[in-house]
Amino acid sequence: ENFLLRFVQGRMLYYAAALPAQREMDYYREDGRSIRVQKLDLAPPEYQALRDHLVDKVRPENR
Repeated sequence: ENFLLRFVQGRMLYYAAALPAQREMDYYREDGRSIRVQKLDLAPPEYQALRDHLVDKVRPENR
C-alpha cells in the first residue's frame, strides 16, 4: 500500500520484539539491507530507564 499516504494519515504499522541482535543483523544482511550500529553514551540511570521502557514496550499486551 502507499507508504506516504499511510504516513500522513498516521497509519504506520510496526511490530516490536526482543530478539538476539546477531540474529536480527544476519536476517537484514541476508535480505541485502544495510545495518548501522550506534553506541549510546548513557549514564547508568539513563541506560536503566531506557532498558525498562523498551522491555515494557515489547510485552505482548503493549504491542
